[in-house]
Amino acid sequence: MKADVSLEPNPEEVQDVKYVTLLELRAMMRPETGLKWSPWFRIIASHFLEKWWTDLDDTLATHSSDVTLIHKLSTD
Repeated sequence: MKADVSLEPNPEEVQDVKYVTLLELRAMMRPETGLKWSPWFRIIASHFLEKWWTDLDDTLATHSSDVTLIHKLSTD
């Protein structure tokens, strides 16, 4: 996200929020931290997030993401 927004996450679904850099997120997601992540976020983070994060400015400027492509997100 690149915006100044107010967040109101559902407290039954989200315990905490924090703006972090990509390097900070990688460190936070290491198993030894003991932090808990939803399965869907782990899948997105391991398969897509870094490319999206790296290309965010270009994606926002050119709308180059393929929004017609459907991905099967599976823990298998």
